[in-house]
Amino acid sequence: MGVSCFCWRSLKRSDLVIGDKLGEGSFGVVYSGVLVPRNVNNVEQERIKKSGNKGRNVKVGIEGAEEFGECEEWFNYRLSRAAPEMCARVMMSQGGHSFADYMTERNFPSNLESVMFRRVLQGINSSKRDALIIKQMITSLKKIHDTCIVHRDIKPANLVVTKQGQIKLIDFGSATDLRIGKNYVPNFTPLDPDYCPPELYVLAEEITSLPPEPVAAFRSPILWQLKSPDLFDMYSAGIILLQMAIPTLRSKSTLKNFNLELRNCGFYLKKWRDFTRNWFDFRILDGDSGRG
Repeated sequence: MGVSCFCWRSLKRSDLVIGDKLGEGSFGVVYSGVLVPRNVNNVEQERIKKSGNKGRNVKVGIEGAEEFGECEEWFNYRLSRAAPEMCARVMMSQGGHSFADYMTERNFPSNLESVMFRRVLQGINSSKRDALIIKQMITSLKKIHDTCIVHRDIKPANLVVTKQGQIKLIDFGSATDLRIGKNYVPNFTPLDPDYCPPELYVLAEEITSLPPEPVAAFRSPILWQLKSPDLFDMYSAGIILLQMAIPTLRSKSTLKNFNLELRNCGFYLKKWRDFTRNWFDFRILDGDSGRG
């Protein structure tokens, strides 16, 4: 294992105090961490290390994936300028836990209320509460899609809820920018099979390359309208929404079985409901006249 920290100076692992796990991606695990300043005395450095329970995002990556680390650094910089409110910038003090952490608790998603809204929502039924949480996640995706970027690794572990109650995306190692063709490899992409759409690729395989940057920047809105590459992320978001609505789908083994059944049903959700032999609680989906 190696450490790749996205900042503007070279760092060693000894420069950081690694804290809580925030999320996990295709090429590493993201932890909170504290950067120990170099211009303080040894006593102060030790104090910082001992109190290192909040700090910056640090990625511990798998060796051999340096090129993906460089790509992720570029996307973090790009989104810190284009959509700073939606991207959890690495090496920035934020803290928080991932959606995956909150999902393990029995009272999910109501356990997010006090974090996201600073209070328990009184006089609002559970489906509307869930909708408010869902809205934040969809807004995060729309913001990055507006910049012609597709994340390609949307899953609970890559959605961090900050201490300020914001939902932010992490782990852009698989992202692609169709405005300039950054990280666009038509016949390969690292995928999480539990959240990956059936198409596998952001664009059709016959699109083997994108035009040079100035032309790509001009054509990307047209390409977006014709090919809808954002649907790649939206499928992944849909799986998360199902996990929010159906508690038993939060289990890894149940989710894998669900994906297998859904594939056998041609990815038609209504057909899957008639097909599945497992018992699922559909009350949230069927509530409010079936609006779920």
